[in-house]
Amino acid sequence: MPKIKIIFVLFILALLAAIFVPGFLKFQKLSGINQDLTERIKELKIENTQLNREVKKLKNDPFYIEKIAREKMKMSKKGELIYKVSGAEKTDE
Repeated sequence: MPKIKIIFVLFILALLAAIFVPGFLKFQKLSGINQDLTERIKELKIENTQLNREVKKLKNDPFYIEKIAREKMKMSKKGELIYKVSGAEKTDE
């Protein structure tokens, strides 16, 4: 009789393990994915804040608009001469 009880208990434990272990492993995996996504959301919120600041500057700050036009779009004011230096080498001192 005690041998049957031990086998029954082992069977129940194996059955419980078969039922709960896959769910626990899936929970761990999803928890990691959730943490990664939470970090990504934080990064995107920071980026969104920076982009909103830039949009406000582009709408309201003529000096910033001029800076962007000169640096990124290579524009100049009417009558300005632009000098391009080619073949300039960096010297490491």
